[in-house]
Amino acid sequence: MQVAHPSDCVLKDLPCLRFIDTRIQDKELSFIVYFRSWDLWGGLPANLPAIQELKSYMAGEIGVNDGDMIVGSKGLHVYGYAENLAKIRCLRN
Repeated sequence: MQVAHPSDCVLKDLPCLRFIDTRIQDKELSFIVYFRSWDLWGGLPANLPAIQELKSYMAGEIGVNDGDMIVGSKGLHVYGYAENLAKIRCLRN
């Protein structure tokens, strides 16, 4: 599944999620997910469970087992507004 539209090329901020590659092998549905850019604090914790839910739902509808999910990103970042929260969470000053 490509997560894009040709008109995205003219946007100031391109969508971060670019594609979800699906594969059924050995009766399991697996996803390979790619983010162009990913917000570690605000995006990742919401995106991973939502994409997992999608995969689980699709596997059930197709009649296969829920398989692996491999996720990658070219750029993982923390926005300034969340920097102090992230430091506290990681026990950093």
